[in-house]
Amino acid sequence: MFTVIGLGLLIAPVLAVSTFIALRKDLSCAGSRAIFGGSVLILLLLWGIGLAGVSFTEPVFNGVSFVAGYFAYCLLASACWLIPSIVVRILALVIAAIPIVFGYILSTVGVLGLMFIVADYTRPPDSVEQMAPGLTCRVTGWGAVGASSGYAVNLYQTWSAVPFLERRVHGHSVIQDGYSGTRPADVSCSSIWAEYSK
Repeated sequence: MFTVIGLGLLIAPVLAVSTFIALRKDLSCAGSRAIFGGSVLILLLLWGIGLAGVSFTEPVFNGVSFVAGYFAYCLLASACWLIPSIVVRILALVIAAIPIVFGYILSTVGVLGLMFIVADYTRPPDSVEQMAPGLTCRVTGWGAVGASSGYAVNLYQTWSAVPFLERRVHGHSVIQDGYSGTRPADVSCSSIWAEYSK
């Protein structure tokens, strides 16, 4: 998954600009409008799915969907060149470029940080408990030595009709090290289940 995201952060902006340049010659054709419209739909769909807490059960597919969404964003960001007013165009390009610049930093000089992020995300759970039919609790550690670390306890809903999808319905993250102040109370699958069942 690290390779998918790392290469995606590097290649998606270049591919998006190349696609925009190719489409710019004839933006009035149905194909061009469909590509830009499809990019908007992809972003809205992924945003909505993310807000709903739905994800793939296999992390690599979440990585692929992230790269697809990132490419769609880069393609729409490149369309800022079409804004007639030069002042608005420059302002829009600068704002739209911020996530892209951050992506390049993360995938080049910040590659170690990207490795930690992906490692945390793909880390196997420390424990898994079936709380009810279609509801699973997973306890997963996060962080590293010398930095903040702790664990997350999350309750996921799955459906037999779509076994490749899951939805995070409730959960908490607990900081164990690197926390200044009163240490937060421990959280367990049973406490999360009790909260969710209320």
